[in-house]
Amino acid sequence: MSLDLSASDYRADISDAVAKPLCKARDSAHLLLKEQSWRHSRDAVHDLRVALRRLNVASTALAEVLPQKMRRKLKRRIRELRRSAGQIRDDDVLHDAVTDLANQNSTYAVAAEIVRKKLKQSRTQLLKDLRHAIERQEDDAFWDWAEKQLLSRLGAKQVPKSLLQRIALDTIGSKLSKLDSSMSIARASQDPDLHAVRIAAKGLRYTLELFSDCLESVPAAELRPVMINLQDLLGHIHDATIFASRCASWAKDPTLSPAERAELKKMATAFRDRRYQWITLDQ
Repeated sequence: MSLDLSASDYRADISDAVAKPLCKARDSAHLLLKEQSWRHSRDAVHDLRVALRRLNVASTALAEVLPQKMRRKLKRRIRELRRSAGQIRDDDVLHDAVTDLANQNSTYAVAAEIVRKKLKQSRTQLLKDLRHAIERQEDDAFWDWAEKQLLSRLGAKQVPKSLLQRIALDTIGSKLSKLDSSMSIARASQDPDLHAVRIAAKGLRYTLELFSDCLESVPAAELRPVMINLQDLLGHIHDATIFASRCASWAKDPTLSPAERAELKKMATAFRDRRYQWITLDQ
């Protein structure tokens, strides 16, 4: 994959592009705190997770123009929220996956019920952890600090557009090379680990989105559907891999009956089969 960006011109303030995920993350966090029932928090958790990823990409791409102390604080707080939100989102996707599997084939109904019970138990604690993490951000006015410090620092008056243009081109080029390299390695393997490709694809997509409003000749609109389709496919493969591993791990639970452990092993095999089906589709 290659892009010709040599004729690009930096035409907008990067702070506008960074403000979008920053505001989205803050609004999603506020929504989670305001909700009386966390049972309906799935969309807000997902929105928070995606916005935090975009913020993380921005802080990495713009490292050259951001003070190290600021970047460290930003990344530390992003990492804390991403970890909690990510675990919840993974559990929500697994819940849907086992339910879908059981609906398609009733022989997986027992295993699906066991998994749903385990997820229900863990979700309560995970939501508490996320809520506490958000409250800590609120207590020290993290979002206000980020908006004031980060956006003012990125203002066009303080950072020359010529420097931002060079950073944008270098970052996009680096992300493209990383995706090409990871895809080449995956193609050379008979049983590829596509997680590296998935991470590289995410990095490229979010980088293109970050700079698309600022840099001419970035074909983000044309590439976005391609990147989304690639991410979806790689996401299905990654999810099936993780879900197979989790079911296999739960199948070792000594508190379950031999019959229940056997059902979980059967579900683990089903997810492994699904993974190979997605890989075959990718090829």
